[in-house]
Order: sequence, then C-alpha cells, then structure tokens
Amino acid sequence: MGQEKFESWLLSIWDRFMPSRHLMWFVLVALIVFGSGILPADGAMRCGSRLVGEGDSRDKLLSECGSPTTVEAWDEGEYEYFSPRRHGMRYAPTPSAVVHVEIWTYNYGPSRFVDYVRIEDGKIRRIYSGHYGNWH
Repeated sequence: MGQEKFESWLLSIWDRFMPSRHLMWFVLVALIVFGSGILPADGAMRCGSRLVGEGDSRDKLLSECGSPTTVEAWDEGEYEYFSPRRHGMRYAPTPSAVVHVEIWTYNYGPSRFVDYVRIEDGKIRRIYSGHYGNWH
C-alpha cells in the first residue's frame, strides 16, 4: 500500500510540472534548428548545404558558393596611427601596407537578402546581408 501512494504522488508531481506536449515539441525543434547549425552563424554564409565564414579563402568561397553577381575591387592603404600628447590622433604620412580589397555581392533575387562578402588579400574578412535582392 505504501508503494502505491508513492507512485500516485510521483505521478501527480509529474503531471503538475510536465509542460504540454506542444511546448515540448516546440522547444525540441528550436534546439535542433538553432543548435545544429541549420541557420548560419554571424560572420558566416550558407551556400546550399555548405557554410563559408570569416577567415576562409577566396578560393573556398568560389568553390562553395560559385561566382558572385558582382565584384568590386580596389587597393587600400593601411596607415599607422600615432598620438602625440598635444596634437591628438594622427595618421602616419604614408601607408604602412597596401591591402587588395574585393566586395563580392551575391544577389539571390527578390525573395532573399543580398549577401556581401569583403575579401582582403584573398581572405574573407566580413560577411553581411543587405536589402532584398532583385532580378537583373
């Protein structure tokens, strides 16, 4: 008789604190979607079932995602900063290095956001999304 009371007490506790089945399924699906990498992380871009991210090479981006819609390229000078006490922050008079910069744009059409990839000297430095795309 004591064990039956314990079991009924345990079942009443279980029923009281057990969330609804719908909530359990929602939490389970949310954990799978957000915890398994179905959605790309910040600084990453999904190309089909593959993922490219900051620090990857231009060649990997090209092989995983294909050719971009547009490419803009230029060279930028990297300047050293110095700060004399009396005069505030200043630039060095000449660049300390020249960096080749490319912005690759992936326009998927009006149903998705445009992805922009900044590449510096052959390495992905930044991935960000813009507005909805369009058809050319």
